[in-house]
Amino acid sequence: MKRINLIILLACSSIFAQAQQGEYTISGYVKDSRTAEPLIGVAVTTDDNRGTNTNTYGFYSFNTQAEDAEITFSYLGYDSQTKVLELTSDMVIDIEMLSSTIEIGDVVIESELQKLAQVKTYGSVTLNAEQLKYIPAFMGEQDIFKFFQLQPGVSPGKEGSSGLNLRGGSSDQTLILMDDIPIYNHSHAFGFVSIFSGEFIKSAELFKGYVPANYGGRLSGVATMNMREGNRNEHIQSLQLGTTTASALFEGPINGGKGSYLVGGRYFTPNLLLSAANLFTSDDMVKPNLGFYDITAKMSYDLGSKHTIYANFYTGRDAINFRFEDTEEDHNMKSSSGLSWGNMVGSVRLSSKLSNKLFMNTTAYYSHLSNSKISHDEDFISNEFQKATTKSTMGELGLKILFQQNVNSWYNLSYGLNIANQEFTPQDITYKRNNGNSNIKYGDRSMISATLFVDNKFTFNKFDVNLGARLSLYNNSSESVVVVEPRLSVNYKMAKSSLWLSYVQNTQPLFSMNQVYYALPIDYWIPFQSSDELPRSHQLALGYKYNFDSGLELFAEVYSKQSRNLSLIYNPDDFLLGEGGYDLATNNSYGAEFMAQYKKGRFNFMGSYTYSKSEYDIDGRKVDFAYDTPHNLNLFGSYETLRRTNKKHTLSMNVNYKTGLPYIVSNELYPSIGSPNGWGDASLSNNPRYANKRLNNFFRVDLNYSMEKKMKNGTRTWQLSLLNATAHRNPYIVYYNESRETYSAFCLIPFLPSFSYKRTF
Repeated sequence: MKRINLIILLACSSIFAQAQQGEYTISGYVKDSRTAEPLIGVAVTTDDNRGTNTNTYGFYSFNTQAEDAEITFSYLGYDSQTKVLELTSDMVIDIEMLSSTIEIGDVVIESELQKLAQVKTYGSVTLNAEQLKYIPAFMGEQDIFKFFQLQPGVSPGKEGSSGLNLRGGSSDQTLILMDDIPIYNHSHAFGFVSIFSGEFIKSAELFKGYVPANYGGRLSGVATMNMREGNRNEHIQSLQLGTTTASALFEGPINGGKGSYLVGGRYFTPNLLLSAANLFTSDDMVKPNLGFYDITAKMSYDLGSKHTIYANFYTGRDAINFRFEDTEEDHNMKSSSGLSWGNMVGSVRLSSKLSNKLFMNTTAYYSHLSNSKISHDEDFISNEFQKATTKSTMGELGLKILFQQNVNSWYNLSYGLNIANQEFTPQDITYKRNNGNSNIKYGDRSMISATLFVDNKFTFNKFDVNLGARLSLYNNSSESVVVVEPRLSVNYKMAKSSLWLSYVQNTQPLFSMNQVYYALPIDYWIPFQSSDELPRSHQLALGYKYNFDSGLELFAEVYSKQSRNLSLIYNPDDFLLGEGGYDLATNNSYGAEFMAQYKKGRFNFMGSYTYSKSEYDIDGRKVDFAYDTPHNLNLFGSYETLRRTNKKHTLSMNVNYKTGLPYIVSNELYPSIGSPNGWGDASLSNNPRYANKRLNNFFRVDLNYSMEKKMKNGTRTWQLSLLNATAHRNPYIVYYNESRETYSAFCLIPFLPSFSYKRTF
C-alpha cells in the first residue's frame, strides 16, 4: 500500500506545482534546415544554465525568469545557434539548424567539433548517426548496432553478432524500440547484421543507467532507434550496392511540404549467386539457399499547426534452406531442411501540441514475430514421405500515451499510460508421414500488461534531480501481479564537469529462450511463470564527466546490479510442458566503464574500456554469464586524408580486445557403438549445463576507407572495409576434431574485405 501511495503522490505532484510569478515560457520546434525533419534531443540552454532538450518530435518548452535571455541550441553533427531575446511575454521560437557538413554550391563548410557520441548526465549515450558511414562495415552494411557496441558496458556476444548485452545482462533483457514499437528479433543473417539500416536512422540512444519511467519491461536497459521521416523540401532517391546486399531509398514532400514520405528496402544478394551456382551442381550435392529482405516505410502529415500524424510499417524475413538430391538407381530420394524468421510491425501515432507547456503523443502499434523450421524427406523407391514443421509466433497489440509538461522554471513533468496484449505460441509441431498427420502443441499463452508511469525533473541551482516510478499490472492468464519500480538520478553540474548518481528498479514479465541457445537466430518468447518467479533487478551507478578546453572529453561510471528469478533453461521440452527443465538463478554484475573522446581538425577519436564481472548464483553455485568479458577495450579513430570543395576521403580504424567468452566443452567423450578405434570416432559426449572453459582472448583490427564526392546531380560514396586486417584467428565455436583426437576452434572471420557503393540523386 505504501508503494501505491508513492506513485499516486508523484502523479499528483503537478496539481500542486504552479507557475511562478514573472516567468516566461519559451517553446517551439527545431528542424533540419535542409530536410525540414524534426531534430531529437537538441540541447536548448540559457546563459543561466536553464533549459531542456527537444523531444521525439523536435518540440521544446521551458520557463525562465530572466527578461533578457541568451538561448543556445546545440546538437550532435550540427552547428550551434544562439538567440538573444528580450522577453515581455511568452515566445515561440522555431529553429532550423545547419548540418556540420553542408554543401553550398561548390563550397563545403565543416565544423571543428563533431563528436561521435554524447554521454548524458545520467548514463545514457546518444550516437551521431551521421558518423555511422565511417564505421568499418560487415559486408558493406552500415549497422547502428555496431556503433552501439563501441560503447563501454556493451557486449555483442559472439563475433559478428548484433547483440546488445548491457552490463552483464542477456540480449533479451534489452528493450529494442523502433519509433516506440518493441522489436523482438533485431537480427538478419544469423545475427551478423541488425534490421536497422543506417540509411533510415535519424537518431539513436542507449540507456544503461537511469532509464526514464516511460520505458520498462526489461532488466538491463533500452536502445531506441528513431527513424527518419523523409525530406519535406525535395524528392531524393538513393541506390546502394554492397558486397552481399542491394538497397534503395525514396523520400520526398507531400502536398507542398505539409507532410513527407520515406520508403526503402534491402535484399541479400547471395541468394542470386547461390541459385545460379546450383544450376551447375550435380544431382547428389547439397544445394544451399539463403537470404533476407526488409521493407521500411514511413509517412508524416501535419493536421494544422498543432497536430501531426505518423504511420510506420516494417517487414523483414530471413531464410536458409538446404536441399539434397540423390538420383542414383538404388538411392532415388531428396530431402530438404530450413529455418526462417522475421518481423512485421506497424503503428499510427499522433503528436499534439496542446499548449506552449504541454505536449502529448499517442501511439497505437502492432508487433509480430514468427519463426519456423521445416524438414522434408521423400524416398521415391519406397514411396516414403515425411515432413516436420515447427512454428513459433508472438504478437503484441499496444497503446502508449505520453504527456510532457513544462510546469515552471524548476520543474518538468512527464507521465502517461502503456497498455499491451501479447499472444504467444512457443512451439507448434506438425508431423506428416505418408497419409498420416500428428500435431504437438506446447500450449498457447497470453499476457496483458498495463502501466502508469511518471517522471519528475527538478532543477535547483547546480542540481538536476529525476524522480520517477512505474506502477505495472501483469496478468499471464493464470494470475496477476502488481509491481512498483522506483528510479532516481541526481546530477551535480559544474562549469566543465558533471557528477551523477542513479538508482533503478526493473521487472521483466517475458523472456526469450534464445538466452541459452544463443548460437541460433530463433527467439521463443514466453510470459513469466508465476508471481514468485517474476524477474526483477535493481542497479546503482555513479558517474563523472569532464570536458577540456582542448576538445577532449572524459567519462567514467561504476555500477552494481543484481537480478533475481532468472530462468536458465537446459531442457526446453520439459520447460514448455511445465515439467521443470530449468534452474532459477540470481545474477550479480558489477563493473567500471571509461570513455574518452577527442576531435581536432581532421582527426576524431573515441576509446572505451570496461572492467566487469557477471555471474549466476544457482543455489550457491557460481557460474559465469555466457557473455561475461572482464576486460573489453575498443579504440576507434578516423582521419580525413582528403578535404576539398567537392570531395572528402576518410580513413578509419577500429581495434577491439577482450577476454574470451565462457564456453561449454565436454569433459566426457564416448566412442560410438562398435567403433574399433576408440576416441577417434567419438560421436557421443556428455556436456555440462553451463560454461566450464573460456575461449582464447579476442583481438581484431578493422579498417575502413570512405570516399565521398559531390556530383553534378547528387552525391556518390564508396566505402571499402577490411575486417580482421591482421588475420587473427578468433575462435567462434569449439568442436572435437576426430582425426586429431583433440579439440579445434573454428574461425568465422579470418580476413574479410567488403565494399559498398551509394548514389544519391
